[in-house]
Amino acid sequence: MAIKYQEILRQMNRPSRRRKGYFSRFVVPAVLLAGCVLLLYTGHQKFSGGYLVSKYESALNLLHSFSAGLVGKEGPPFGEKEIPFSGEEKMAADNPLVVVEKIGRRDETATILPGETGMLPSRGADSIRQAGGTVPEPVPVRSRYMEEMREIDQLLRSNPGEARRRLENMVTGVLSGEEEAGINYRLGYAARMLGEEEKAGKYWRGTVEKWPAFPGGRLSALAIADAWYGRYAGTRAEMSRWDEIQALYSLVIGRDDAPFLPEEMKTGIKTRLNILNDAIFFGPAPTRLARYHKVESGEMLGSIASRYRTDYESIARINDIHPNRIHAGMDLKVMTGEVAIVVRKNEKTGKTPVLAWFLDDRWVREYPACVGEGAKTPAGTYTLTLKERDPSWTNPLNGQLLPNNHPENILGSRWMAMKGMNVTGLGIHGTTVDDSIPGYTSAGCIRLYNRDVEELFSYARVGAKVTVTE
Repeated sequence: MAIKYQEILRQMNRPSRRRKGYFSRFVVPAVLLAGCVLLLYTGHQKFSGGYLVSKYESALNLLHSFSAGLVGKEGPPFGEKEIPFSGEEKMAADNPLVVVEKIGRRDETATILPGETGMLPSRGADSIRQAGGTVPEPVPVRSRYMEEMREIDQLLRSNPGEARRRLENMVTGVLSGEEEAGINYRLGYAARMLGEEEKAGKYWRGTVEKWPAFPGGRLSALAIADAWYGRYAGTRAEMSRWDEIQALYSLVIGRDDAPFLPEEMKTGIKTRLNILNDAIFFGPAPTRLARYHKVESGEMLGSIASRYRTDYESIARINDIHPNRIHAGMDLKVMTGEVAIVVRKNEKTGKTPVLAWFLDDRWVREYPACVGEGAKTPAGTYTLTLKERDPSWTNPLNGQLLPNNHPENILGSRWMAMKGMNVTGLGIHGTTVDDSIPGYTSAGCIRLYNRDVEELFSYARVGAKVTVTE
């Protein structure tokens, strides 16, 4: 199920209540201010009731500690690095979050004349020849665009007003969707640098709605999410906003792991996502992906889990209950949605293997992994065909069947069999050798820490898709 970003943005931009009269404009703020002073004086603040329970107060504190936006007005949104969108960006057409709009891309050999302003194709050459003039050597439009963007990126730091003027003068009718998204992201950034927050938000929202699959749209989603994170994260009254922020950050990372972003920035985004997810997917915070079930007399947690095609362990964890201690009248939060798993071997990147998983295209977790070297874990698409707790293991060297508690059984606490790529015997499992993670010492299976495979096991269904990439 694709994420409806237009609806999310409309919800995030919904107007606040209008102030009415003298009482609401002056008396109510004065009372609230007095209450805040009293709380500060007594040094006693705590939440009670509602969705929030004591175990999530630490999550709120963490949210507060990460409230500084990644996009700031004091400099480019990527620290001392250049904006990683300097005309060499690649189309994120393989991003599965959305169906990429079929925008006809301009012929890469189209040209403009040196000195022409804008991105118009070559024109007037015949007239110049007829008048006896010399036609300048054509310059590829793509090269011109890249050069223009590099210059503008420098101006965004030193002279955002001039950068905006040049961006607005660019004729976007002959550009690709990818390039238009990049221009509109920059226009929003220039507006923010000039203190025009409302205009910046308008540019970024429009870019996310129209071009969510391109780097410019995903960078715009990052800017919006950062602004809303700083405003609403850690605020109990705004827990419903956390789900919207999480969806935007998930769009930024995507299943391709945002190749256009620096690693340190992706680490910061994933840290925020993990904090949000602890409350949204593993705790009581509301989300569009949840259903709520009122326990009836005689119901067991296992039967409830079967009804929603999920695992009883996930329901127990989310609601902080013992699986055997439910009673009639309880309201249980149940996560729905399809799990998709992506394993990145990273052999050619210098990074270590990881397994990331998504719930209806929402980024949920990323774990360190151990895979087989080279072709032992073939890249491709697989399907989960079996799930097993405390699995036994057959030693391939001698055919001996070893129970789960046998010291030579290497499968750990969970086993999820995979089928695909004309390969048999592969799966995702735990381990009895923690030191092997991360690494490339597996015989072909994807090996996780037991705590991580147990978490994934409680959400992934038989039939879930697994994509292994190089």
